[in-house]
Amino acid sequence: MRVLKICFSLVFVVLLGVGVVSPFVGQADDGNNLDFVGIVDSRPTGVTGTWVIGGKSFTATSSTQIEEEHGTLSVGVCAKVEYPSATDLTAIKIESKEPLECSGGGGDALHMQVYGILQSFPAGQTGNWVVDGVTYVADAGTEFNEEHGPFTIGQCVEVKFLPGSNQALEIETEESYKCSGTPVTGFTEIYGVVESFPADLVGAWVVAGTTYTATLDTQFEQVNGPFFVGACVEVKFVGNTKTAVEIGTTTPDDCDGTGGEPAELKFYGVVDTIPVGMVGDWVIEGETFTSTSTTTIKQEHGPLAVGVCAEVEYFISSGDKIATKIGSEEPYKCNGATFTNEVYGTVNSFPTSFFGTWVVDGINYVADPALTELEQSAGAFAVGSCVKVQYFVESGINKATKIETENAGDCSGGAELPGLSKVYATIDSFPPSPFVGTWQIGGVDYEATAVTQFEQDHGAFANGVCVEAKYTASSGVNSLVKVETESAYKCQNSGGVQPEFSGYGVVEVMPPTTDFTGVWQVSGITYTATAGTEFKQEHGFFAVGAFVEVKYVISGTTRLMTSLETHVAPNAGTNTVSGLLTAFDANDKWNDWTIDGKIYKADPVIEVGTNGQVPVAGEPVILNSYQLNGVDYVTVVNMASQTFLPVVSQP
Repeated sequence: MRVLKICFSLVFVVLLGVGVVSPFVGQADDGNNLDFVGIVDSRPTGVTGTWVIGGKSFTATSSTQIEEEHGTLSVGVCAKVEYPSATDLTAIKIESKEPLECSGGGGDALHMQVYGILQSFPAGQTGNWVVDGVTYVADAGTEFNEEHGPFTIGQCVEVKFLPGSNQALEIETEESYKCSGTPVTGFTEIYGVVESFPADLVGAWVVAGTTYTATLDTQFEQVNGPFFVGACVEVKFVGNTKTAVEIGTTTPDDCDGTGGEPAELKFYGVVDTIPVGMVGDWVIEGETFTSTSTTTIKQEHGPLAVGVCAEVEYFISSGDKIATKIGSEEPYKCNGATFTNEVYGTVNSFPTSFFGTWVVDGINYVADPALTELEQSAGAFAVGSCVKVQYFVESGINKATKIETENAGDCSGGAELPGLSKVYATIDSFPPSPFVGTWQIGGVDYEATAVTQFEQDHGAFANGVCVEAKYTASSGVNSLVKVETESAYKCQNSGGVQPEFSGYGVVEVMPPTTDFTGVWQVSGITYTATAGTEFKQEHGFFAVGAFVEVKYVISGTTRLMTSLETHVAPNAGTNTVSGLLTAFDANDKWNDWTIDGKIYKADPVIEVGTNGQVPVAGEPVILNSYQLNGVDYVTVVNMASQTFLPVVSQP
């Protein structure tokens, strides 16, 4: 089937919604001036003087604008002239144009366009092309465009040609749907700025003051950006009916620079409601966004559902937020600025003033003089230097709270990074009292020394007993800081039946795979992630230096990850609260804590008391907390006196 499109360059081509009044003469976009398109026959040596274009003489002055975006304005080049009136041929602007716009000569040729299936074409492109049974001749002046795929037999193409001779002016590949529709003859195309359009695209469009009707058969193309009020568009429509065959965004140049760009807006939030078929009004974090049939839906980070974190790209039109893209996102992008995480990485670039956007291992971080602490203790900031970045995420932006240089080895991969880590796992073996020596806990060897603390408040040490083990990793040795017995449920899966252990620490090695499967090293311990591992980036993203929670089981000699998620480290919440401890469970620190009547959930990494001073009900405490999905979690609880009372030494 051949879909024929005729552009009547002599009579029916319209510029910005105003009809052509003489061959290649149109009304310019300001509504007062005229323009003329033709081949440059002659021109002055400089700019000022007489230009003969398409057989017409125009006078250029020192005020004439010269634009050569489409090539040098030399004899034989297609040009457009803007001038005041039929009696005043003083050139206001002369600009080079694509050869096609002159249709092969002096401003009086007719070109046509056809969509069809390519049946044969010459190896060198110049020669005879057969499209839907019709032969077109391509020569050295023919333009070829393979934007929608290479030229192949069976490909849908568009041919712009001179009738009679079938001389091809341009041949380009096209989307297949353009060769499968109902044939349309004698349609007109205009360029203009959108003044209004319907939210679902079907209905009345006002472009350059003229109303066009888009139907269910109208093709919509947004290759050059989304539709918005103020966009430059091309409208192809049928005769006097003003029924649009195709509407597509194009560049502002096609509207003589009067079309703008939509404001680039983004929003991150949790999905509250989703319209049927995902077309219509979405409510995300209390805000309403309208999606249309052209809105891009992406579900790379899981299906879009109520309660899922989403990113919306949108623009404002008549007060409505029109979504151009809605996609699922990692949860941390919607969790706000109530906690921080850390990464180690190599500096790719940074601002000369240090404040602005830093790129570290390909990730952008924003440093702000009112927020970011800078430290160069391990050398000066430089491209290629190793740094540690402490950050939080707000509205999808990584905001740095601290950037400091580190030793190069910390970014080389496999380095043991500083920090206190812990595991909840059962004892495999341990030395007799006083317990100094090698312990095996959850399939990992640890070394206890004379300074290691031991607590047996939840039963005596024994093989198979659940313990919390705090340790530091250095030179391949996991040194125990404290071991205490714990309730059995802390070493079991959520069903409380099968053993499942937990580790908390810093990522030192991560696999190079995009799906995160492979071997990870977290605070000196290696784990293997498989296709069955669940990955969550709820509190930041995976990177070397990130604090994470690992849940794992033992399979032979392998520690298999069942889940891995970024986590909030002790004291990494951004909220510090002091108040009266009114209620807590002295036998289980994982239960709720009530401070001044407000309930806080305990994070599994919670640290309680220091130097043997345990919080007491009715006494003032200070705690570190963060918020997730409206729930407050506590990471550290200390007696207030531990923080505020000065240390007094006796003489």
